[in-house]
Order: sequence, then C-alpha cells, then structure tokens
Amino acid sequence: MAASGHSFTPIVQTHSLLLDLRALSGVIAVDQPQRRAEVAAGSALASLGEPLWSAGLSIENQGDIDAQSIAGAIATGTKGSGTAFGSLSSRVTSLRLVNGLGEVMDIDAATADYLRAAQVSLGMLGPVLRVGLQLVPAYRLKEENMILPMDEVLRQWDYLLAHYRHFSFWWMPGDRSADLYKLGEVPAGHCFVKLLREAPAHEPDIPQGAPNRRTDRAYRIYPDGSTVAEFHELEYMVDARDAREAVDRVQHLMRTGYPREISPPCRCVGRKATAAICRRNPAVTAPPFPFQGKSAVTTCLFSGRWTGRYNRWARVLIGENFTSLTAGGWPNFTPILNASSKYAGGLIRRTFF
Repeated sequence: MAASGHSFTPIVQTHSLLLDLRALSGVIAVDQPQRRAEVAAGSALASLGEPLWSAGLSIENQGDIDAQSIAGAIATGTKGSGTAFGSLSSRVTSLRLVNGLGEVMDIDAATADYLRAAQVSLGMLGPVLRVGLQLVPAYRLKEENMILPMDEVLRQWDYLLAHYRHFSFWWMPGDRSADLYKLGEVPAGHCFVKLLREAPAHEPDIPQGAPNRRTDRAYRIYPDGSTVAEFHELEYMVDARDAREAVDRVQHLMRTGYPREISPPCRCVGRKATAAICRRNPAVTAPPFPFQGKSAVTTCLFSGRWTGRYNRWARVLIGENFTSLTAGGWPNFTPILNASSKYAGGLIRRTFF
C-alpha cells in the first residue's frame, strides 16, 4: 500500500501489486458519549481535525506533520511528543482490514491479540479499510516556543518535561541549520524549543499572533514548518534514561569529528544544513514498536541531501553501550539506512538514511 509517502522505510517498495487507498477518506461515524470515531483508512490526518472538532472531539496527540494517512501513521508507529501520551497507534480501538486470504476482518477489543498485533503492523496483515480511534474532548493548545542555548535546554530538561504538555527541540549546529526545517532564524549552537500547553477555556484564539505564540485548536497548532520541508532523516530511539547522554554524543561527534560540516557527517553537496530533534514518549505495547515496553527519547538528524555515508557515523553515534530501541536492533537497521522511499505518488520528498 502507498499513501502519503511520509514513512522513511522502504517497506512500500514492491515489484508486485501496490494499492493506493487515498480515495477512502473521511469520518464514517462518531460516538460522542464514548469519545470514539471510525474513519476511512486513507484519510489524511490534516483532514480529520475539523470534522472531529465539530463533534466536540480531538485526537489526543499528534506530531509536527499531518500529511500522513491515518492507516499509514498507525502502521508505522507515527508519534508526537509528551510523556503522558502514546503514539497514534496506541489510541486505535478497532480496525477493518483485508487479510491474506482476501477476507474482510473486523478487529477490536473482542480480539485483543489481533488488535495489538495490528496496531503497528507495517502493512503485514493486509490493507486497512477503516480505523477506530479513541479520542478526547476537543482542546486547544497554546504555543510558548523559544530559542535557547543548548546548555540551557539541558539545564531545564526536567522542568520542561514536567511543566509542558509537549516538549521537543531542534538543535542547530550551524547558522543555516534552521533553514532546512523552516523554523526561522536560530543561531548556531542554539535550539528551537517547541513548548505547548493546553489553553484554558477563557483564553481567546490567537491564530495569527506573534511568531511561536499562537493559541488555537490543537489540530491547527501541531503542524509546523516541517510539513513542507524536504530532507533526509536518521531517526532512532534510546531509553529515556540515556537521553541526555545521547544528545551529548550527537554534539560531541559533530563538533570534534566533523568540525567543517554544517550537517552531520555526510558529504552534503547542496550544502543544506542539518538539525537535530529530540522528543520523549512513554512506553507502548504494540509488538514491533521501537519503544515497546519502555519510555524513550527519539533523536532524529536531518540533512538536505543523501550521500550514503551515514552507516559508519551511525555506528559511532549509537555505540556499543547504548540501549538503542530501534526495531530489530543494528542488524536490521543497516539496510534501512541504505534505503529510500520511492512511492509517494511519484514524489520523492523524504528519505531515511
């Protein structure tokens, strides 16, 4: 199956039949008392916010990008940030799919083992037709984004985790790093820190307010410049206990091992800069999920152009002593590092080192 092409893994590549279910779109049914909705599998996340809001409901947590289809987002473990919230797949209550025998199957709490297996299935169980979601009452978010030196982010780490609904940050090794992720001007060595609180009911919407100070419906606040950014990405998860050490390794490696680079150690011919992003997530139970059973911090590194030199660098960065939570461990990580996503309506926009 091919949807928006957001996932960086090559699992959609095939020499056989490829299905495009983007025409299966929209909210099918809403159970307001139970705060649940059933949506068509091809629905883009961006298309769900308005109709769910009209029913008094919201998706509990989203990431920085809302271009994904809902089926693709859950199948690949798409996540947002926030220590209290799981991935999108953790809020799945039911699925309708077509199995390998061509049979239509309805999976829900009555078939709990199947549901758990299907939450992050990577498409292995067959095409998904419908998705049931557990939702929350409609809520608004208030931005309090800021630019801070990395040392200050590390100093306030625990405070920011505890006092904000969502805390994530992009570290900019060079003056041009922020250009890649369309985050405005951020000096070298500083971080763009994304901080979101749930807005009190009495606060008015400020959709066009000062930069990084908007207050609006949650589904309008979550997406940022990364939705339209073009980049290559290395993403891995480490145990939350190792998070600050992982960040230190990223900085140390780039400053000492590759002092002339404005991006991580690949030959960046286009000279587009690279940023590092860090966000924390709670444990998830779905079997293939990278942080199954553990709280984890996701660390991502971005570059403007792929040159194929990241394998050796990733080995150095992750290291022997790190509890890397990347699915499958290092043996399965290597081929993914070499792959690129090719099926997104003919558009090659984002690839995974």
